[in-house]
Parts: sequence; C-alpha cells; structure tokens
Amino acid sequence: MPDRRWIVDASVLGAAFFEEAHSAAARTFIRDAADLTAPSLLALEVASIAAKKVWKGLCPTEVAARAVSETPRLVSLVDTLGDLAPVAFRLAAEHRFSAYDAAYLALAETRQSSVVTLDEKLKARADASQLGSLVVLLADALADD
Repeated sequence: MPDRRWIVDASVLGAAFFEEAHSAAARTFIRDAADLTAPSLLALEVASIAAKKVWKGLCPTEVAARAVSETPRLVSLVDTLGDLAPVAFRLAAEHRFSAYDAAYLALAETRQSSVVTLDEKLKARADASQLGSLVVLLADALADD
C-alpha cells in the first residue's frame, strides 16, 4: 500500500473490529496504513455498529466496548463542526449525499485525499457525481501496493 494519507469510514472500522466478510482485508489495511484520518463522527458510528453487534448477540459487550475505545487510537479524528460542516453541507446539498457521508467526502476534498470504504453504493454515487476520485473501495486501496 502506498505511503499516503487516507480518510477511513465506519464500514472499514466495523469490518476490522468485528467478524464480517471483509474483516481480513480491513485489518490488513488498518495495520499497514501509514496515516488514517476521519471526521469525529466516526467514533459515534463505530459506537452504533458496536451496540448493534451486542444487541444481536454477535459479540460480547467487552469486545464492542474495546472497539469504541480503540477507534481514536487507530484513527486521527477531525472535528466536523467547524470548517468541515459548510463543505459537507455543500456536497450533501449539491450531490444528494447524506450529511454523514458528505462529512467524509468534505474531509477528503479539503485534505486532497480519498475515503476508503466498503460501501459500494457510496462509491457508485460518488462516481455518478464526478466525485469518484474522493472514494476508493477497500479492495482497490489494498491493490495499490
């Protein structure tokens, strides 16, 4: 994987922390990435994923709690309420992304980086909006070796 900065979304962290179809790839990416950043809302998204895993009986509470507490150690979280919110709003309003997805895209745009995701719908919507360079599927990020 090239030595570059990445914006990482909750789908990748969720797969890294919990057993899912792409867990091995997500763990490799997290382990090998030189610099991971995300909007601060990532912490809440991971907390939401973790809570749902507990509710569904898919993991013990302790494992889910560890995922939540490890997120800020693995990923540099950027406040989304300041300068990023207007950019996220613009992207959401112009291209019909959710404000949450737009926060990741806004961070990627302002940092001249890309969001790494497992969300194929996000990638397809970004491509359709001529914002495809801001979103990279995890498999493609790993293939950049």
